[in-house]
This record gives sequence, structure tokens and C-alpha cells, in this order.
Amino acid sequence: MRHQLKSSLALVPDTRFGVYEILSLMGSGGTREVYRVRGGRLFRNVVIKVLPSEIVDDLDRLARFEHERQLLASLNHPNIAPIHGAADSGERRSQNASPIISAA
Repeated sequence: MRHQLKSSLALVPDTRFGVYEILSLMGSGGTREVYRVRGGRLFRNVVIKVLPSEIVDDLDRLARFEHERQLLASLNHPNIAPIHGAADSGERRSQNASPIISAA
């Protein structure tokens, strides 16, 4: 069963999420929100995947979220975006920070 994210939970452009400045919402679905952000320790423009607060208390989803984070971090393949970092921030959890990849 797919859960729709409530738009009221979306992060707002020109606000901060941990070390990142939110630039825009790129998409959402399932249990993730994806944002274009700027910042981090290297001040890169990257994307972050965020687990919204409405499902953070679901231990099964949180376990899958953490497993996916660890799995993606262990991969090194030209067709898979590398993870630049991972962090927790307040009542939401970011899954990863990855480079922005444009479809050609």
C-alpha cells in the first residue's frame, strides 16, 4: 500500500535542513521526499532524500530506510549515484546526499 505524503510536511525553500539550505522539492512518493539543496561541509548543490516525520515512528519503515542507506553507501557503480553524506535532523531523517544527475 502506497502512502501519499502530505504537502504540509514538505520542507520550504530558503529554509535549513541540518547543514543544507532547501532550494526546491524535486519530487515525492512512497515514503520519501527528494529535495534539491545547497550546503554541507563542501557547499555543493546536491539532492537529499528525506523520510517525513509522519512515518519516522514506524520501526519497520525506519529499519528499511537505514538498510537502504547502508546498501547504497556500499555500492560503487557508474549508474548509481554515490552518497556524499547522511544525517539526522530534528523530527525528519535525511537518507542521503547525492549529486544532482540530469537526464540527457
